[in-house]
Amino acid sequence: RSPTPTTSISGTGRIGQPPTCDGVEASVWLSEVTMANIAYLITSSFDTSVADTLNTVLSPILSFGIQDTKLALDMTTSGIKLYADGSPKLPDIVSGDFLQVLADVAADFVVAVSAELDFSGTALLKLEVGTDPDTSESNYAVVNAAGTLGMSIYIKYEYVFSGQPTQSLGVNLPLKLCVESC
Repeated sequence: RSPTPTTSISGTGRIGQPPTCDGVEASVWLSEVTMANIAYLITSSFDTSVADTLNTVLSPILSFGIQDTKLALDMTTSGIKLYADGSPKLPDIVSGDFLQVLADVAADFVVAVSAELDFSGTALLKLEVGTDPDTSESNYAVVNAAGTLGMSIYIKYEYVFSGQPTQSLGVNLPLKLCVESC
C-alpha cells in the first residue's frame, strides 16, 4: 500500500514567554512526520507529477518517519536553545511476528536532540535515546534531574569558547519513589 502524501504537516503550536520573562518560547507538536510528507512537500513545489511519481516509486520506504514529535525553540537574553524529540515510525510494510515486535519496541523509544548556545561563551550539543518519563502510577514520584526523558543514554559535546571542548557519554537513571500506599 502506498502512503498517501499530504500537502502539509499538521500539528499544534504554542508561543509564549519563559518564566523569567526575558525572551520567547515557541513549541510545535506533530503527531507524525514521514518521508512521504517531506518528499511530497519538497517535490510538489517544483512539479506535482514528479511528486506523484516519487511517491509511487519509493512507496515501500516513504512511511518511515518520526511520530509524537516535539520541536521547541527558546530564545532569551542569555542564549538560544533548540530541542527536538520523537519516536521512530517504521514503514507500513512491516510484516511478520519478529518485525512487528521490532516496530513495537522502536515506537516505545524516544530520540532527542538538543543544542544550546549561551551568550556567555558555551555551546552544547546532546543526542539522547531513551524512554518516555514514567508517570503512569499516581502513588509514585519520579525524580529526574537530567531532563525530559525517562531512562536513557546520551552523548554530549560541550564547547567553552575560552577553553577546551569536552565530550561525555552517560546514562540517565531516574529515581522512582513510592509516596503513598507503599
